[in-house]
Amino acid sequence: MSQQNWEEIVAKKRTQVAACLPEDWRLKQSIIDEAKANPTAGVMHIPAQCGLLTPKEVEITENYDAVELIQLMASKKLTSYQVTLAFCKRAAIAQQLVRSEPLISAYA
Repeated sequence: MSQQNWEEIVAKKRTQVAACLPEDWRLKQSIIDEAKANPTAGVMHIPAQCGLLTPKEVEITENYDAVELIQLMASKKLTSYQVTLAFCKRAAIAQQLVRSEPLISAYA
């Protein structure tokens, strides 16, 4: 068995990770391209503006700390499903932004 080049291993793993991402959680290529073109620019605005999160999901992930989220779930104003889904979608957005080669190499 031949030893794979590390770059081939990384490319294969990136493909596997991308394939696991639900289609409706994927950023438009134009958003990723813009982030790649400006690797030192901030990307904190992207989750709220990319259209993948609902307004409620943006609110959940930006306006509350953990204690407040627990209180909202305990009072049944939010469900654990809503909170989990919002943070999973936001994590998927972040993953897509940081996994691109130009962003990684800009900080290496």
